[in-house]
Amino acid sequence: MAKRDALLLNSFVSAALVIVTALGAVLGGHLIERRFLQAERENTREHVRQEAFELASALQREVSHHQFSANAVANAVAAMPNLTQLDFTDMVRRFMQNSPSLINVAAAPDLVVSYVYPPAPNSTVIGLDYRKVPDQWPAVEAAIESRRLVFTGPVDLVQGGQGLITRAPVFVADRDDGHDRLWGVVSLVSGLPEMMRSARFSQQDDLRVAVRNVDLHGARHQVFWGDPAVFDEDPVLQRATFRQGAWEIGVLPAGGWPTASAWRQDIWAAAAALGCLLLIVIFLFRRIIQEKQRTWRQLGEAIEALDDGFALYDAEDRLILANQKYKSFYNASAHLMQEGATFESIIRGGVANGQYRDAIGREEEWIQERLAAHANPERPVEQQLCDGRWLKVSEKKLPDGSTAGFRVDVTELKRAQQAAEKANLAKTDFLNTVSHELRTPLSAVLGYASILSKLEALPAYRDLSTAVTAQNAPEGGRKAFDGLVTSVKSAAARIDRNGQHLLNIINDILYWTSTRSDNRAPANERVALDKLLNSVVEQLSVIADEKGIELQSAPAGGHVWGDEVRLRQVLLNIVGNALKFTSDGTVKVYSELADGELRIIVEDTGTGIAEHELEEIFEPFKQADTTITREHGGSGLGLPISRDIIHNHGGRIEVESMLGLGSRFVIILPAADEMTLVA
Repeated sequence: MAKRDALLLNSFVSAALVIVTALGAVLGGHLIERRFLQAERENTREHVRQEAFELASALQREVSHHQFSANAVANAVAAMPNLTQLDFTDMVRRFMQNSPSLINVAAAPDLVVSYVYPPAPNSTVIGLDYRKVPDQWPAVEAAIESRRLVFTGPVDLVQGGQGLITRAPVFVADRDDGHDRLWGVVSLVSGLPEMMRSARFSQQDDLRVAVRNVDLHGARHQVFWGDPAVFDEDPVLQRATFRQGAWEIGVLPAGGWPTASAWRQDIWAAAAALGCLLLIVIFLFRRIIQEKQRTWRQLGEAIEALDDGFALYDAEDRLILANQKYKSFYNASAHLMQEGATFESIIRGGVANGQYRDAIGREEEWIQERLAAHANPERPVEQQLCDGRWLKVSEKKLPDGSTAGFRVDVTELKRAQQAAEKANLAKTDFLNTVSHELRTPLSAVLGYASILSKLEALPAYRDLSTAVTAQNAPEGGRKAFDGLVTSVKSAAARIDRNGQHLLNIINDILYWTSTRSDNRAPANERVALDKLLNSVVEQLSVIADEKGIELQSAPAGGHVWGDEVRLRQVLLNIVGNALKFTSDGTVKVYSELADGELRIIVEDTGTGIAEHELEEIFEPFKQADTTITREHGGSGLGLPISRDIIHNHGGRIEVESMLGLGSRFVIILPAADEMTLVA
């Protein structure tokens, strides 16, 4: 009877263990699936957040570029207030070329639009008096009163469509009293679709994006880009902030947030396998317990021998063990680290003793943040103690709900990192500050050089010309006058050429310290290579003629997908270098199409490059020989930027050279046909 009762009890216990294990597997699978789904949602949200940040950054860069252009145009107009439409066209044409989203630039002397570029599609705005346009006058008035840029939009444009307007007031010196007087207003108009396309808003096939206005008081207004429903579906929000307000960007995955884990079947298969394994473990319970006790002792000895701190908390967050190294890191709360003590009580004791530097002054808030991070550890974090040491805190939730934590002393590494970051930040800030500070006076220099090159447009020229051609004028006056004009124009040309060279150097530095770090994909437009090569050769032929060098061009046609502005920059750099380092002889520029690739070859008969320096020339701020820098100038960024641009276009640059015989640069790009796009 007793034997039968024992058998029945054993069967009952076995059945109970099977049921409990099955329920545990189901619950564990459910929890793990939830955690995986949560992690996938968090990963998706983080990806969308990064995309939203990049979109906002791109948008702010577009607006900042247009504001810089507005200031430059305003300064140029202030320097030449009596300009003509032709002067205005020459002045703003390059700004339009460098800003694809810019659709027109207008100048309004006495607040009446008199000049506009391009004139043909924008002729309807000629004669527009801002004071008679209620929708635009407040922004114009604000720009005049503040004497600063005013950015507004989106607004309905007089010539149709919606756009964004940057207005800059123009003040000129009054000859009578020396005070500034209002000349008028310069307006740069960007088409809303064009600006959003330049900021890559139209290229987000895997995202749903919407944008709405936010005023200075934080009030949200009507959605002007994308589907308004985006803001009703828990989007990631990112703001692009301007002086007069901000735009709030809402971003969602194209398919919505994940609702089921992609690992669901694997999770449940693992849960089922774990359930079966647990049954085996349960039936061998005693033997495993004995083995576990022995292993536990060995584990404790191994943990104590570690050079890093280690602690283990159970599912109730009570301390199971902590090695001596762990306790030595936290001297102020080491006496609290007794078996069974909760993590919260140990943390609170350390905060009360001033152990954590970041907690000082915000103790309770810091405790709650630390408890939340401990309850849901995601990634290692750094923690600073009151004695100045830094610890790398790594925690991991174990399957049974317990928490294992490591503490590694990274004080020396942290100090080295901080020193390096400080030095790098100082360098970047210096380059950015100096570059931007140089561009402002340089814009004025180039503006005045442009004025000097067109002396005939100045009233003083006409007065003097009349005087020297008068009947009673001294003999030889006209000849001297013409000689003076020729000398002034020649000097203006030299100023403009050298100023453009300096501007290119500054732009290279700005590209390397800002634009390059964005890792933006190039614009996807179909570029005709022969037209681009002919344009570059024509632009640089003046330099070749001055040096007496024969500049030959033989483009083979073909197209590539990419950013025409950036590709032009590469060709100007490489062909310009060939002319720079060639004293006499020939520079050849031609292209070939073979095996689905377009090759642009630039050959010269210049000084050449030593073999061991061929790779060094592509390093930033370096040139093959310091004597070259002194003789020819340059920032040492042209070739690094060129290789960076070509790499972003999916291509490469190869170079062959021999000292004294010349160099051969080969730019290799994927050829484009009507149906091909660069990924």
